[in-house]
Amino acid sequence: MAWLVVLIVLFLLFILSLFLRIYTTISFVYENGKEQWKFQVRIINITIYKKEIGDEQADEKMESIIARLNPDEPGFIENMKARWIEFLEMRQMVHRLIPRLLKLFSKTKVHSLKWHTKIGTGEASSTGMITGGIWALKQILVGWMKKNMKKVNQTVVFVDPIFKQKYAGTHFICMFSVRLGHAILAIIYLSSLTQKQKQTHKHNQQPDYKEVNV
Repeated sequence: MAWLVVLIVLFLLFILSLFLRIYTTISFVYENGKEQWKFQVRIINITIYKKEIGDEQADEKMESIIARLNPDEPGFIENMKARWIEFLEMRQMVHRLIPRLLKLFSKTKVHSLKWHTKIGTGEASSTGMITGGIWALKQILVGWMKKNMKKVNQTVVFVDPIFKQKYAGTHFICMFSVRLGHAILAIIYLSSLTQKQKQTHKHNQQPDYKEVNV
């Protein structure tokens, strides 16, 4: 009888844990060609995931992409065909994923959003035009978030023009949360979708043998 009570308690604890919120913080800093990403995931103030991506990882990835696009490399045509197939498969995956992401966004709370950008072209009129364009894009994004997400608490958005020099820099930090149960369902759906995509990709790579009459 005791084991049944333990199982019931564990089951109830599991159900209650699904209502806990998982907090994610994303930070991005860019300044004159240098960039850095930071990711942190917390549950009950306990960090369960943390990662930083700096210029070195980004440069290595870019070099790898450039090497694949080099026409002088052997197998360039086959490589480009494979990249095109991957692009088409990714487009199908994103198309299927968008409705589920929108549903997840509707259950997401944004606790803080700070986005500060400084821009300068060295010339006053073009700096003013670019500053206005960036302001418009930011306002559109914030408006979309307030319309489609469950709650958006605090947003601090700035664009500072620098008229006397060339400069480009931005600092973006956002903390949002979603219930653990909703996050688990989204991960399960994404995993199943990725698995189906891999099977489709493997099937597309198989050679098409045709019977030849001699």
